[in-house]
Amino acid sequence: MRELTMYCAARDSNVHVVLTDEPITDGQATVTDTELICLEIGEGCTGAMCPVCAVSRDAMDARLAKSGLRPEVRRKIASICDGCGRETELVVSSGGYVSCTECGSTWRWRVRERGEEEWDWV
Repeated sequence: MRELTMYCAARDSNVHVVLTDEPITDGQATVTDTELICLEIGEGCTGAMCPVCAVSRDAMDARLAKSGLRPEVRRKIASICDGCGRETELVVSSGGYVSCTECGSTWRWRVRERGEEEWDWV
């Protein structure tokens, strides 16, 4: 990963972003593409979309949670992952999303009125 400084119009200041590692193979389509992750997503952000990375605040926060960067600001819960079926640590991000720390699956967590947990894939 490579850290960069970019201008953010929403904050009217420079912010730190990380450019994820580029795929190491050539030829066939790769599973993951390089992404920008803003390290300063939070209360200072305005609007529904990040002007630096062109995604919603919830999507940017989920990217940051899955990246493992800034783990000190993340709430974690132990539960069974619907993606891999194992009991793992799930990282909570804004918008009610959780991400599995082992398989990387991300989904929205909702609680029914009766108090039963329900996982809703997004």
